[in-house]
Amino acid sequence: VLADLFGGITTDRLSRRWGLRVGRVAVGAGSLFAAGVFMISGAFTSKPVLAAVLIALAGAASNFLLGAAWGTCIDMGGRHSGVISAAMNTSGQIGGVLSPIVLAYLVQRLGSWSPALYLTGALYLGGALCWLWVDPRRQLNEFD
Repeated sequence: VLADLFGGITTDRLSRRWGLRVGRVAVGAGSLFAAGVFMISGAFTSKPVLAAVLIALAGAASNFLLGAAWGTCIDMGGRHSGVISAAMNTSGQIGGVLSPIVLAYLVQRLGSWSPALYLTGALYLGGALCWLWVDPRRQLNEFD
């Protein structure tokens, strides 16, 4: 919860200081990059307490981006920001539905949580790369 709150404050402050592109993309990409590094590190370590801390940090880092994500929907959507937000939220649920199925299959098939956590970390890193193509300064309209 605190990561979500401070992520929102951070993206707004960076946006005011450096512009929307930097403010939203730096937080979005940076958060997912950190989440990926923390998750992969947590999977890699053999120390249970350190693994738990790193995986928790990955969760916090992934929540840090929420202000940037919702803010970008508003920035780009204009008067259609509700529709854009709904599309983002709905498409995000695909991972919420599929991830427990895929991760459980991997754990059962491979006998270890490590590959599932590596995959999760890789998906975070992929998400960080995707943020590099986001330009919240670009308003979407019904003719795009």
